[in-house]
Amino acid sequence: MNLHNGVFISKMKIILILVAGALLTACQHKTQPAEIVDAALQPAEIQKQENSRLENCHSELESLKTINSEKYTQSKKQFDQLMQGTAQYAGIRSNVKSSTQETVDALYRYRVNLLCTEISNTLLNSLVTSERTPG
Repeated sequence: MNLHNGVFISKMKIILILVAGALLTACQHKTQPAEIVDAALQPAEIQKQENSRLENCHSELESLKTINSEKYTQSKKQFDQLMQGTAQYAGIRSNVKSSTQETVDALYRYRVNLLCTEISNTLLNSLVTSERTPG
């Protein structure tokens, strides 16, 4: 299990690098001095938020294991596939032009956010359903 957590953390770092890279690219387009100062602070803050969001997502996924093992298995498979795809993309990201990077970075952020929202909703629904079920 410890090895699994290490792999998850490594994959999470890859996603954070992708997000930070996309944000830094977007921040380069700002021209006013006040906005440049704000832009310099944003990537670190956003990286912290993304890190926290992924940790929460993984935690909710693990919680789902005890509440609804069938949904956990489905979600875990999707999560692992997404992380694998992200890792593959990270390996070739520097070989593609910046406009492609921006597009694919946004795609992966969207996919991660969507999957994490689905995991959260599944956990919530499973908890509500289990509370209604007579024990």
